[in-house]
Amino acid sequence: MKKGMIITLIVAGALLVLGILLIITGLSLKSFHITKVFTEGGNMTERTVELQDTVEEVSVSDLHGASIDIVCADTAKVDVKEPKDYTFTITENAGKLSITSEDHRGLFFRVSEPKLVVYLPAADYRALSIDSQAGYVKVADGFTFQNATVKSSSGSVSFASDVKEDLTVDVTSGSLTLNGVSAGNVKTESSSGGVTLEEINCDSLSAKVISGGIKATGISASGDLTFEGHSGGLHFTDITCQNLKTTNTSGGTDLKNAIIQEELSIANVSGGIKIENSDAKTIGLKATSGSIKAEFLTYKDFRADAGSGSVTLPEPMGEINGTCVANTTSGSIKISVKD
Repeated sequence: MKKGMIITLIVAGALLVLGILLIITGLSLKSFHITKVFTEGGNMTERTVELQDTVEEVSVSDLHGASIDIVCADTAKVDVKEPKDYTFTITENAGKLSITSEDHRGLFFRVSEPKLVVYLPAADYRALSIDSQAGYVKVADGFTFQNATVKSSSGSVSFASDVKEDLTVDVTSGSLTLNGVSAGNVKTESSSGGVTLEEINCDSLSAKVISGGIKATGISASGDLTFEGHSGGLHFTDITCQNLKTTNTSGGTDLKNAIIQEELSIANVSGGIKIENSDAKTIGLKATSGSIKAEFLTYKDFRADAGSGSVTLPEPMGEINGTCVANTTSGSIKISVKD
């Protein structure tokens, strides 16, 4: 072996040993012990905090890797599970229940998951605010909040209670589900993860997802519904509202059993549009790349341009009820009226 190669290997070995020593020293300064990898799971502390005051408002913030459930019960209390070097702080002040956490565990080998369960009577509450960094969030049915805000950086969110005014749910990474909710104004946003909306009665609703689809079923709004997708399909069934507007960058849009009082607007960049058993006074359908197939309940003043594709429109029969304009750059258009 050449002398230069030998010297290189010696230097590399020395640097490797030095690096390992520096890592061990750094972890020692942080009170890291390798035994934590194996024993942390057994050092879980469980305790119950009985709430003394009548709770009117709930605030949960700075949750580090903890999951949270809010459920109905006759007695107000909080159950916690805390791994070693992890602590929940629970305070009551003038009807406000506040919960925070401190996480002093090492950066690696976090075996045990902290958990928080809040039990409250089924009643009306001023506000609910949850801000979680990691871990799922579940809010069961049975509560009515004046306003509610839920944020999760990493973890799924499931919400099933009523909100009189504004409900805002923001998820960075994880699924988002609203089920059986009656609310004023609903706003949801997901950066990465699917959005499921089921049996919602509201004044207005807007939903935005960057990566993932939207599935909405049984939505009734006295005002407007707005949906924005960027990568994933949009699927709507049993919808009633004043105006419905959807935009999608990549993915198809399906609409079934929808009654829109005023305007229906669907715009897709890449993906087809399919509509069944639905109607609105004013309809605008636009697809840059994708076909359009639509079945309406009443005759319109139909106008369509398919660019390089075929166009099939129904023959005028009966009363004309509104307008429908459909355009696609690449794809066919077929519109019919249900018998």
